[in-house]
Amino acid sequence: MISSNSRLPISSGTHKPSHRGDETVHMEAMRFGFFPQTFVWGGQRYQVQAVEQYWTILPRRPWDAKQYCFRVHCAEGTFELCQDVRHPTWHVDRFERR
Repeated sequence: MISSNSRLPISSGTHKPSHRGDETVHMEAMRFGFFPQTFVWGGQRYQVQAVEQYWTILPRRPWDAKQYCFRVHCAEGTFELCQDVRHPTWHVDRFERR
């Protein structure tokens, strides 16, 4: 399911987030030139099974960059990935193991 609703926190339920931070990701492939499909993080390759949600973070200051963020599901867990639009860079904002 793909949604453009406002950002919601990842529901922790019985799972606790195992990672929060701002670590770089190498995006290997994108679906339709926009949605993450395959990426490498921490030396491991992840295949996106579903994009649950996406949203845009607009800059508050002129020198900040707009970001596109995606909540994606992989076999290993749920990721929040963000792309800095000004620079072609991606990072993991949050990861929750399954």
